[in-house]
Amino acid sequence: MQKLTVIEAMQLLAKAINKPCMYINFDDNYPNLMEISRAAPYLDPTNPDSNDTQILFDSNAILVFDNEQQMETAFNSTVGQDGPTRLNSYNGTAKVYALTCNAAGELLNENT
Repeated sequence: MQKLTVIEAMQLLAKAINKPCMYINFDDNYPNLMEISRAAPYLDPTNPDSNDTQILFDSNAILVFDNEQQMETAFNSTVGQDGPTRLNSYNGTAKVYALTCNAAGELLNENT
């Protein structure tokens, strides 16, 4: 048996599929899903063709990207405790933690 944290699982996934990934997490008691989607604009609870609503209810996810540029764009649009980013001026109460890793499974950027 191997016990993995979610971060370790993301790193293994990235290496296995050779794609960069980003882990996101936010307060699951936060009542307003639209506020979360403002802090993480790639999550759209109004899109019926995605699993974004499930991610919003679960309050965490591992996002898989085709390339590092897509991942960096998503990371730079994610507002965490650090406040607004260069790609997202949202300054509300919702905060989304993000941690990225490259296709080799190496951890890269983290917002706090």
